[in-house]
Amino acid sequence: MLDLELQLFTEGEEEQEQVQEVETPKEETTTQPFKAFSTEEEFSKFTQSISSKAKGELLKEIGGSNVNEIKDIMSKGKQYDEINTKYSEIETKFNEVKSVNGQLQEQLILTKFNIADDFKDEFLTLAKAKVNDEVSIDQASELVYEKLGKTFFKEGVKPTIKIGGDSSKVTETQEDALQRLRKL
Repeated sequence: MLDLELQLFTEGEEEQEQVQEVETPKEETTTQPFKAFSTEEEFSKFTQSISSKAKGELLKEIGGSNVNEIKDIMSKGKQYDEINTKYSEIETKFNEVKSVNGQLQEQLILTKFNIADDFKDEFLTLAKAKVNDEVSIDQASELVYEKLGKTFFKEGVKPTIKIGGDSSKVTETQEDALQRLRKL
């Protein structure tokens, strides 16, 4: 079959039409002849065969040997996601509790040794510097208190803690502690 292409050319003010003949190559398509089935049973077997092949290829691509195995893998994946989500929530809560525990432990240590407000950060910094696998924060704060107690605190004597007691019986003021530090 010949295709005709019309092209318009303009020369000056005149328009001319030219017709060109172009041959297009014929595309060869291979089509399978339509198979007529003589019975409905034959058609059912054919469709079942095609769907079975497609199912087998899909299972191979997914990585399973049968549908039940794929269902098990998918349910395990969902369970893994649920467990991972719960783990993340528990880890977040654990970190929050750990942080609060650390803060309460620091407050307890500062109260236990009756550290003045001006020196709380320094005392905790020194105590934390001595913490390792063998020494806990309590033991480290005890060491720091003993080391600094003779010069910084009242002759290394730990004050007794009385909750709700009379505040006028405080033995050392912040000014006294500062004066001792200046002498050093």
